[in-house]
Amino acid sequence: MKDFFKNTKKQIIFLLTVIFISMLLLNIFTPLIADDYNYSFNMETLERLKTLPDIINNQIWHYLNWGGRSVVHSLANLFLLYPKIIFSIANSFIYTLLVYLIYYHAKMALNLTKDIPLAIILINFLLWFTLPTFGQTCLWLTGSCNYLWSMVLILLFLIPYQKDNNKTSFMKILLMFILGVLAGWTNENTAFGLIIIILGLLLKQKYEKKQISLDKIWGLIGAISGFIIMIAAPGNYVRAQYFIDNSPLIIKLIAVY
Repeated sequence: MKDFFKNTKKQIIFLLTVIFISMLLLNIFTPLIADDYNYSFNMETLERLKTLPDIINNQIWHYLNWGGRSVVHSLANLFLLYPKIIFSIANSFIYTLLVYLIYYHAKMALNLTKDIPLAIILINFLLWFTLPTFGQTCLWLTGSCNYLWSMVLILLFLIPYQKDNNKTSFMKILLMFILGVLAGWTNENTAFGLIIIILGLLLKQKYEKKQISLDKIWGLIGAISGFIIMIAAPGNYVRAQYFIDNSPLIIKLIAVY
């Protein structure tokens, strides 16, 4: 017991385990809701999705007729092929990973060498109390794939940008480019934020007169490419036709506020 209170790594593992179990219980008691049923079917043929080729065909139609978030919506389609418990376990792990990744990036940004278990608790409570719709973004299947999973992918992709390793290789460049495309092809707001963060980190390295490795440059190119692919989806413009609002600007402002 004395060793536990002295070993901060064990404390962090314990806290992350508690968070995982807590989220697992919440996920288990969260049923399939709303769009979960829509994304269980092919949006063109209205037939139930049963195989991976079904998902691919559905996402092609989705990209051309509804929206460009192909990566996260493919993930939602995939989970909906299987019993909900599989998603509940995976989603609980991803949320726990989100907490740790926020902690990791904070440590790297502040150049901290010691572990701070209290920070894990603080991060978890801040997520719980400050996310406007915690259930929609961290528990609901479709919402979690759109927001929680995309944020974890982005934070994982950003890890190399926190380090000063100048060694690179063709495989590393290729991997960073592919991960960049996936991270940039997730969600419009967070993907754009990702690009700004990368630019900021690269400018910081340039200001500190540190060499910027090619894999980081190609990671940025990949992120921008993925973002453009998402934004340029023909489905975005098709869907926009359903939400034409010709009311005066003053009416729109009143409606917002």
